[in-house]
Parts: sequence; structure tokens; C-alpha cells
Amino acid sequence: MPEVFFDASEFLMNLKKIKNFGDPLLVEAMEKSQNKVVVHAKANHKAPPKRGHPDDRFYTRSGNLVRSIRPDKVKENQEQIEADVLAGTPSLVSYAADIEFGNARHRAYPFLKPALSETENEILSLLSLTLKRIIGG
Repeated sequence: MPEVFFDASEFLMNLKKIKNFGDPLLVEAMEKSQNKVVVHAKANHKAPPKRGHPDDRFYTRSGNLVRSIRPDKVKENQEQIEADVLAGTPSLVSYAADIEFGNARHRAYPFLKPALSETENEILSLLSLTLKRIIGG
């Protein structure tokens, strides 16, 4: 499945002060962050034009790929917390990757990476505020 990462080193430094990555406030903030990415990744995909591909969004014929974009369950342990956004179903996994990264037949039309990039500041702000609440800062 396509995965996208972003640099949050300053945020991660503050995470070291957290003793319990399963803190309900942190899990809730991660879920809200996932949902921001999901909403953005699903936005603005329309039926294909009669000719060409004038923008950088993939077009949807059936809507299956857009409907398959979803948050995964937040996973946490003593050392980390992970919140993934998934795209594809068992029958659409390679199709989702082909759209996100491209393949030998067509160029990439990323939808997850831009969604994360566009929401990154909002997510970091939300997570930073949550960390301050948890560690009392």
C-alpha cells in the first residue's frame, strides 16, 4: 500500500517526554490527523474529461479508489505511535500504488503525499497542542 512520511523531528523530540503512547488524548489527536489527510486525499476527484488530463489529480470512473481511502487503526506501543492512511482494497492495492507512484504505462498522480503535505502544518499544530496538554507544558 502507498505510504507517505513527513519530517517532524522537533515534534518527535517532544514525544520522548511522553511515558504512555497509548494516552487517549494522543490517540485521539492521531485519529483526527488521519481524518484530515483522508478528507484531503478524497477531495476534488471527478469524472475524466473527454480528452487529456489537465490537472494533477487522478480522475475517478467508478469511485472505488476514492471510497477506499481510509484511516487505519492507530497503533501504539511503549516506543512509538503510528497512524496510517490506507488506499485500496485487496483488489485495488496495486492500482492505488500505480496511481500514487506511477508505473511503466503512466505517470504518477499522487493523492496521499499531497494530502499529507497540505495538512502537515495543521497536523503538527494539533499534535503539538496535544503534547503540551499531556506533559503539562
